[in-house]
Amino acid sequence: MLQNDGEDGAEGWDVNNEELSELLTDPQPKDDFEKACFDYVEAASFDPRDVPDEVLENLKKHLTPPQVIELACVVGFWKMYNTIHDSLNIPLEQHLHAVSGFVDLK
Repeated sequence: MLQNDGEDGAEGWDVNNEELSELLTDPQPKDDFEKACFDYVEAASFDPRDVPDEVLENLKKHLTPPQVIELACVVGFWKMYNTIHDSLNIPLEQHLHAVSGFVDLK
């Protein structure tokens, strides 16, 4: 999905291999805005009931309330997407196994 160029009618963001590898292995925020977003995404993904107040306050310095809601929805969407794929045993694309932390227990 991230690498699909969209030419076949499928959704995609045309992310190249280098960008995808960076996202999956060692994402580094480029500025304070990205750092605030990364911190929120990590906290909300790990334990959405316990996002630290300082993470939320920092996020509000960079995003409007509607943008905060949109970011929260994106986090929730990807958590749902992963839950569906995990529960149906839909495997990761083979080329992502090395960088995903995926462990095949079968």
